[in-house]
Amino acid sequence: MKKIDMKLLRKSAALLPLVALPVVATPAHAQDTDTYRVVINHEEQYSIWLIGQEVTGKWRETGEICSLKDCMSYIEGVWTDMRPLSLRKKNDKQ
Repeated sequence: MKKIDMKLLRKSAALLPLVALPVVATPAHAQDTDTYRVVINHEEQYSIWLIGQEVTGKWRETGEICSLKDCMSYIEGVWTDMRPLSLRKKNDKQ
């Protein structure tokens, strides 16, 4: 399995909005003093949301609440297969 290039992911994610994306999204206005939570969706895709945003839709909390840097480190450690869960299950059947 190929390792995720987190530096490239951080650079590209800075251009994306923070709300309900199935990728790690870093807002352009993020500050080191902000507190974030790591959320996961039904497809086991991770995202980082600023504390205060309501966790909605098919997203749920992972329990990780920390700095942006620590959230990124957590995700780097646990999200080792970028494929959605449904695709992984489909490939496992073949």
